[in-house]
Amino acid sequence: MKPPVHKRFLILDAFRGFAAVLVTLFHAHFSGVFLPGSWLAVDFFFMLSGFVLAHVYFYDHADFKHTNTVKFLSHRFARLYPLHFATLLFLLLYFLLVENHLDSKNSFSFSFLSHLFLINNIGFNIAGTLSWNPPAWSVSVEWAVNLLFLFIFIKLKKPILIFIAIFIYTLIYYANLNLAYASSSLFSIFNIGMLRGIAGFFIGLGIYSLYRYMLKYSLVFTKNIFTLLEIVSFFSILIFFYFYNDLQRPDFIALFLFVVLLLIFSFEGGFLSSILIKLKANKLGDWSYSIYLIHFPLLYIFKDLHAVIPVEYRIFIFFPILFLLSWTIYTYFERPMAKRYRNIFIDINKKQILTVMGFIFTLMTVVLFVDGYKLKMREKEKIQELYKKIEKSKPIIKNKFTIYKHHNKLIFIKHQCTQSDIGEKFFVHFHTDKSSKYSNKDFYFNYNGIKLENGSCLSQVTIPPKSKRVILGQYVPKYRRSWEATYDFSH
Repeated sequence: MKPPVHKRFLILDAFRGFAAVLVTLFHAHFSGVFLPGSWLAVDFFFMLSGFVLAHVYFYDHADFKHTNTVKFLSHRFARLYPLHFATLLFLLLYFLLVENHLDSKNSFSFSFLSHLFLINNIGFNIAGTLSWNPPAWSVSVEWAVNLLFLFIFIKLKKPILIFIAIFIYTLIYYANLNLAYASSSLFSIFNIGMLRGIAGFFIGLGIYSLYRYMLKYSLVFTKNIFTLLEIVSFFSILIFFYFYNDLQRPDFIALFLFVVLLLIFSFEGGFLSSILIKLKANKLGDWSYSIYLIHFPLLYIFKDLHAVIPVEYRIFIFFPILFLLSWTIYTYFERPMAKRYRNIFIDINKKQILTVMGFIFTLMTVVLFVDGYKLKMREKEKIQELYKKIEKSKPIIKNKFTIYKHHNKLIFIKHQCTQSDIGEKFFVHFHTDKSSKYSNKDFYFNYNGIKLENGSCLSQVTIPPKSKRVILGQYVPKYRRSWEATYDFSH
């Protein structure tokens, strides 16, 4: 049984929309509504991308070797770049006219150019931070992975691609114990977000190959079995996201759940799929890219309105506005621009594309050394200065890690730290009063490669506004907590 050539996976469209909403919930931290593991939905995006692109562009070629490169790149550029460029310009105006400063998380020329050329998270980010529109890091990775696949990895057999993906995830696990970094570097060499994108994309290609194999040999289930599998896989993800903080290094469990979810729902054979199709949930998938890219700029605006909109009502105002804006942008900007520029590279050959890419990388390398090195030095000086200020104060907790409160931050310091200290996991529960929880999240110690003069390392957690106290501690293997302490900010 051969899959229809032009079949559209309506349920997977819907799940793309659900994933965008989950990432938004994680970033927004709305009071009372928080799924601490929902940030992992980004890795589901990468898998879904590999699956869908394999179906749309590679289905006629078992080893993907005869794909129309120019057509593929034109379509991907028209899909990804126009809205990314528009949000970047909006934020430029916002920082200039409203905030009265440019994004201070990174130097202007370096960060703006890297975002402009869509290479903001492929390894050039010398500061190890996300700037401008933070979710755009995965858009940069998506574009880079598409290029790498077409020009390099397309020559490899599918089993080798799957092996590379498993190897990458294994490497990240043993080095960092989690997937919690997007712009940081593995062993100070490989960008972790980029590695996550490559691995997820390759896994998606593998899932699509398995899907085609099951159809070819009629290895499909009855509707009742599909219904059971859909319910179990769907709610397993939600339960996992909700209880994420109670699990010990659970990130890699999510990858397995994503694989199962993607494979099961690709058949659209169960009752849950039927309901979602009737509800036209795939429309949310149409808006997903807009939701993903504009939710952070909208959160910037909501931050400025914090005195006007009470915390408990923000979610009921934010999401209707977000959905309305996303529908408007998709209908009147994103879709028309995608149609207009879908053949933008049609008269350009491979050699010319590689020449342009070479020019961009050369330019950014120059900027990296001129601007990025200075930025790295400034960051190190700031860390050294901060340490000198807080070392004279009294720590709120002192054990393996020494923890200080400094203005609106908790400062974690590890003396004589090593690479193995990266990935130490803390739970940090901020409360607005004695009964209500404001924010509940995990914090992974990460010093971004900057060591202090005495060999110590420093990492920071921002204290949410209106926090009255914090309960924090550290995990050890077998799901136990090695220590727990409470600090009252009114002291």
